[in-house]
Amino acid sequence: MKYGLADMLKDALDAHDVHHDPRKILDDIKPELASTKPDWSEYSINCILFHLIYWQDLYIEMLKDKNVPMPEESPSVLSWPNKEQRTELVYEEQLKRFYEGIDEMKQLIEEVDYHKSVPSWGDAPKLKLIIIVFQHNSYHLSQIYTIKKYLMK
Repeated sequence: MKYGLADMLKDALDAHDVHHDPRKILDDIKPELASTKPDWSEYSINCILFHLIYWQDLYIEMLKDKNVPMPEESPSVLSWPNKEQRTELVYEEQLKRFYEGIDEMKQLIEEVDYHKSVPSWGDAPKLKLIIIVFQHNSYHLSQIYTIKKYLMK
């Protein structure tokens, strides 16, 4: 049985006892569905996945001790695809990158010092960044699940 902190953190990425398993939410979505924006939502599944990947990649870089300067344009703008990017999103490629990021996060969970601060994130400890990824993924995967269920009915 798993009891170590690293095991619990990796389990959280896979949604054990926390939220829906990302693969169960994402794997059966067809590309056409992923590109469809419901009338009540600002974003399609593809857009939300783009946003998840943006932040996941950013946090991975910070966990690797890379200096990640804050961009001049607001990350809340950069993290969502613009109109041109939306037409170029390929669901299968995004899905692959999202899963690669989860795998990379799991590896980093094994390697990082959880208490080491991240200067480019207000000196927050690395553990806080890892937890933010869980929370962020959970929130947006729930959005994706809701959109998927709505569009599949």
